[in-house]
Amino acid sequence: EVPLKKANSADAPENPTGTCKLFLGNLSFDIDDDKCCEFFSDCGELTDIFWLSDRESGRFKGCGFITFNTPEEAALGFGKNGQEVMGREIKVTYFVCTA
Repeated sequence: EVPLKKANSADAPENPTGTCKLFLGNLSFDIDDDKCCEFFSDCGELTDIFWLSDRESGRFKGCGFITFNTPEEAALGFGKNGQEVMGREIKVTYFVCTA
């Protein structure tokens, strides 16, 4: 189990949407839940990880969604946009539901 630290809202970038969910792109095809949790462990606790896969082949598409407990933790996660994970510079954006 990966130890997770509590997020410090004073360190968090602004979270304009107040969401707890982030979209992750440009991920290594070798990433898994454990590696994702480890990378974001200094931001807070991940409550959900959802990897996107191709409908026809079922193969991982190199992107997905993560959910934190609080918007402050998500803001800390957003602050990792552009950092390298497993040899790839990840893209992190806020998930905004427009339904």
